[in-house]
Amino acid sequence: MVARILTSDGNASSALERNATSVTAFSLPGWQLALWAMAYLFLVLVAVTGNITVVWTILAHKRMRTVPNYFIVNLALADTCMATFNVIFNFIYASHNIWYFGQAFCHSQNFFPIMAMFVSIFSMMAIAVDRYVAIIHPFQPRLSTLSTKVIIGAIWRAASGLAFPQFFYSTVTVDEGATKCIVDWLEDSKVKLLV
Repeated sequence: MVARILTSDGNASSALERNATSVTAFSLPGWQLALWAMAYLFLVLVAVTGNITVVWTILAHKRMRTVPNYFIVNLALADTCMATFNVIFNFIYASHNIWYFGQAFCHSQNFFPIMAMFVSIFSMMAIAVDRYVAIIHPFQPRLSTLSTKVIIGAIWRAASGLAFPQFFYSTVTVDEGATKCIVDWLEDSKVKLLV
């Protein structure tokens, strides 16, 4: 539960009503909010531009299409997903402490960052394994382009599967007058143990 700033007039119920839609404990002055907004906008622009440039450079030039570079493209796509589908919406939600984007986007807002994180981790792991094999076993046949694409597809499927519970249990609720997007896990009382 988010702590609310209460006035000291002694009337707690009217203070809660006034503060449910106005100032929260996480509120910032307008000038600080504007600075943070510009910083986040700069972050998104750099992330999207940089990652799209990496993807274009590797895919547009035939000599750049190597197994490690395909995994780097996969990593860049995951980072682009995070910057595009998560950062700005998270900033708006965190700065206002109110969810404006509806039930459907609540599901994807909780799904995309987890999926992108797993894709990044698995892609870096695939790069590390590929480099290990190239150094330790230099005369073994390398991965083919088709095998690399199959591995990348498996990475996205595994990441989606691991992130699916966040998608499934996401819901929009109203807490003290403020609309929130939360992950509502099963409570202990609802879970039945098989004995």
